[in-house]
This record gives sequence, structure tokens and C-alpha cells, in this order.
Amino acid sequence: MSLSFANLARSAGAIFAGIGVNIVLSLALDGLFQGLGILPPTGQPMSETLHLLPFTYRVVIAIGGFYVTARLAPKRPAVHAFTLAAIAFALTVATTIASWNGAQAVQPHWFQVAMLTLLFPMAWLGARLATRRGAGPLAGRRQGGVLA
Repeated sequence: MSLSFANLARSAGAIFAGIGVNIVLSLALDGLFQGLGILPPTGQPMSETLHLLPFTYRVVIAIGGFYVTARLAPKRPAVHAFTLAAIAFALTVATTIASWNGAQAVQPHWFQVAMLTLLFPMAWLGARLATRRGAGPLAGRRQGGVLA
């Protein structure tokens, strides 16, 4: 196994870990709030105002996913976080277009548009938190004061 293959594998692992954090925690919180009766079962209609709850925790979860990706990145943590944001952006655009005027829409339009708008700032924040001084053994990976 060459060093470049090892770095590529670690990079892919970091991105998949961020995706996993998002999926697992989103599903867990959806299930928790549905089980508590706060949110209706999946696929059932929900008020615009009630959508603020899953929107809020998904923003926090997304930042956590970007944080995990940046922390696990073998180098250039912000690049990894932004790569994950680009993947999420492409998938969100595709699902938003596919469900915009159809019966498949589970969330209101503002939900998807806001997520698209916030993806890259959330990636920046997750990477920033992961690379700030005192964040642990992987902290301080900066070059010239800029996230690398």
C-alpha cells in the first residue's frame, strides 16, 4: 500500500464518516421525536412551523458531520469538509428539483433552499471548529493562519 493510496483511503473514510454522522443522527433524532409524538410519522404532513425543529437539529448535525470529516482528514481538513458540502449540495439540488412540484415533497421549499444556502457556511464552521487551537490532538493544522 503506497502512501498516496493510504491518504486517499483516509480521505474517503473521513468523508464517509461525515456522511454517516449525518445519516445516523438525523434518523435517530427523527425517530426519537416521532416516538415522543412531537413529529408525525415519516411521510405524514407537518405544519410549516413544526419543520423548524428538524431543520434546526439537521443544521447542528450537519456542522457535526463536517467537523468529523475535517478532524479525520489526513491533511487539508477544510478541503475535505468542502468536498463533503459539494457532494451534499449536488444531492440536495437533485432531490429538490425532483420533488419541487410533486407529491414527493416531504419538506417545504424553504427547508431545502435554506439547507442549500447554508451548506458551505456549515462546512466552513465545522472545519473551523475542528482545526481551532486546543481542539485536541489533531488541532492546529493550519498553514499561514488559513485552514488548509
